[in-house]
Amino acid sequence: MRGGLLRALTWIAVVGALVGGAAVLTLFYLLPRADRGASGRASVQGLEGSVRIVRDSYGVPHISAGSSLDAFLALGFAHAQDRFWQMEVLRRTARGTLSELFGRATLPQDRLARTLGLGRDAEAEFERLCQQTRAQLLAYSAGVNGYLEHIRSVRGTAALELRWLGVEPEPWRPADTLALVRLRSWMLGRSLGASLLLDRLVREIGGVASQDFFPTGVPNTTSGTVGTLLRLGRSADNWARGVGMAGPVGSLGFVVSGEHSESGLPLLVNDPHLGFQLPPLFYVAHWRTPDEELGGGTWPGVPVFWTGANQKIAWGQVVLHASVSDLFEETLHPGDPHRYYHGGNWKTAASRLEKLRLRDGAVVEEIEVVTTEHGPLLGSVQPEDPRASSLALRWTGHDERSGLEALLRLQSASGWEEFRAALREFPGPVSTFLYADRAGSIRSQVAGHLPVRAIETGLLPLPGRSRYYDWRGYIEFDQLPSRSGAESPWLVATTRLDDASFKQPVAWLWSAGGAGERLRQLLRQSSRLGLKRVVAMQRETHSARGVAAVARLVKGAAPGPGPGEQIQKILLEWDGDTSVGSLGALVHHVFRARLASRLLAARLGEEIAEEVARASEPLPGVVLARFLDRSSRRLGQGYVERALEETWSWLSIQVSSNPRKWSWGRMHRLRLQHDFERLGKGLTGLLGRRLGRGPFPVPGDADSLWTMHHRGVALNEIEVGPAFRYAVDLADVEHAQFGLAGGQSGHPGSLHYDDALGDWLRGRPRTLWMHWIDVSNLEEGVWELRAPSGAEATPAE
Repeated sequence: MRGGLLRALTWIAVVGALVGGAAVLTLFYLLPRADRGASGRASVQGLEGSVRIVRDSYGVPHISAGSSLDAFLALGFAHAQDRFWQMEVLRRTARGTLSELFGRATLPQDRLARTLGLGRDAEAEFERLCQQTRAQLLAYSAGVNGYLEHIRSVRGTAALELRWLGVEPEPWRPADTLALVRLRSWMLGRSLGASLLLDRLVREIGGVASQDFFPTGVPNTTSGTVGTLLRLGRSADNWARGVGMAGPVGSLGFVVSGEHSESGLPLLVNDPHLGFQLPPLFYVAHWRTPDEELGGGTWPGVPVFWTGANQKIAWGQVVLHASVSDLFEETLHPGDPHRYYHGGNWKTAASRLEKLRLRDGAVVEEIEVVTTEHGPLLGSVQPEDPRASSLALRWTGHDERSGLEALLRLQSASGWEEFRAALREFPGPVSTFLYADRAGSIRSQVAGHLPVRAIETGLLPLPGRSRYYDWRGYIEFDQLPSRSGAESPWLVATTRLDDASFKQPVAWLWSAGGAGERLRQLLRQSSRLGLKRVVAMQRETHSARGVAAVARLVKGAAPGPGPGEQIQKILLEWDGDTSVGSLGALVHHVFRARLASRLLAARLGEEIAEEVARASEPLPGVVLARFLDRSSRRLGQGYVERALEETWSWLSIQVSSNPRKWSWGRMHRLRLQHDFERLGKGLTGLLGRRLGRGPFPVPGDADSLWTMHHRGVALNEIEVGPAFRYAVDLADVEHAQFGLAGGQSGHPGSLHYDDALGDWLRGRPRTLWMHWIDVSNLEEGVWELRAPSGAEATPAE
């Protein structure tokens, strides 16, 4: 019997090795066909003149074009050349067609995308765009499609992943770009999963007992939603996780006035906090035309510089953790599920059918999306649960505009008035935009649609039958916070603002806050700052809030002599250092996780405790700091003392039996996953493991400036952090600094697939060269784009 089992296991191992080897051999067979080299020529329909794309030693494209439209086209070509697979996954995520690549496993994500209607809204928006924006999107799409045509002409493939799956990509359309902008807005401002989790807490343990888990306390109103709908929230979170936007996606940024800088002109720093993946979501680019020059961070699929600089101004964006959606529980007619009661009348909801397909084109599901005045009913997301069919989602992103027009005007602004005028038309995600210019001005402006609500919802579902709970419009732009350098020598933007900054109430999500506090402390301690110093601030690893929190918890504990006492001593001596070699950081986070598990289970029960503990930061981080402080007093110090002893045991088993080998980097490790690893199954998933990188030991936590967010209390599941960094001195725009957790190229066979990762892990910035002498000296390859002989210059729709 034992021999048979051993032989079976041996065969399994052999087959696994052969399959893995086959995947690797296939990978190396495909690589040369997916990366066609750094130099070449291509004819592209729609060009007005010739264009040069020079790539430097980092793989950053520097575009020289004779017109703005040609620059848009060339950026589309460069995006597709380096990142088309990523663009394909993003547009399928937005349009709800992932299952045509990955099968039934991604059907829940497709249901949500179809229910939200991002693709449909994008198609409708394109018809309403102004002539200039339409022309820009058509030019960009022509560049993407020009690359696809070129790669077909040389019998190559736009991406090895497409060849592996046997998929021929469809042409890129302007509406695809608009769908991606809407996808970004949803991912950066979503609160669906949190709403359903909080609703369950209120139902299960009551409003008083659950108050620690709410951002701003429990409102008086509650709905009839039940806990089984948590699966719906998990679908939303998994959808975000699949495209690298899981967890508390946000940012951190600041501007320093010229009076307090070494150069005499302002400094701007922006750390967009996003999910980690390979390739990263950001892509660095630079273009020059006779009328303008732009450089900074873009997203493949969208011709927008989210943070960057032109020759006159620099800008950054920090997404606010404000609630921009609500759930409404509709009263449906017992005899007709398409009728609902609202404002004293029975009304008929709109409906449409959506067909979900697999790779072979077969329709595997047909869902009906029913939409009330509040928004789509979520029964189409979770059809197996009839209770979901009464929940409607009201979201600011369902408005007519995605914000693309505003962003395109913003990046071409030459001064504050133009910049602020562009932001008037920006719907979301609600953000603080940072601004600095060569005239010495620094500014910040909140922009985006913030709902005016009749009452504080606390994220809980609202009764849909009464108009009293309906939104009353949005806070007027002129009532949104705006600051200037006249108020302070530096302006800091974090994911939350003081309520006093707003003239009307704002519903907030959770926000860690520790990094912002530390940044302000460092700025107050500094006199004159240079670019080198502010870049160093971006990678600072001190966690002051963590020190204060742990001191409150363990100072009064009295563990017996032995391991618990030693853990307490380590915690009380910890100075807040979260570098990879820190013992205190490891012990702090493990102790907090052990204590949280005990207290959550005691107050909530095992099942709900698991849901809370697995939720993405900062729900566990901020809430647990408050919850642990209160609960340890209510439930007694015995919980703290047992957690101290458990921490020693856990570390001895999970890290090392030798305490001398304990360090934060042994547990706090980052894995950069490829899409195949996150979304694929079987051999595709195995190939994805080969295409990913890591795990790597990394510093930081949720309260340090090197901000790293975990998935709940799972310390080795890092989801969000500064995957892209940007810093610029307005006195030297041509040498801005950036960091990228990965590389410029999405082709695994490219030298630039992961070459920036080492510098990012070490906290070493790279230079975004915008001086053309520097670009020429660092030239790695050149692509020349020309219009086909006799072709018209206008891109076809």
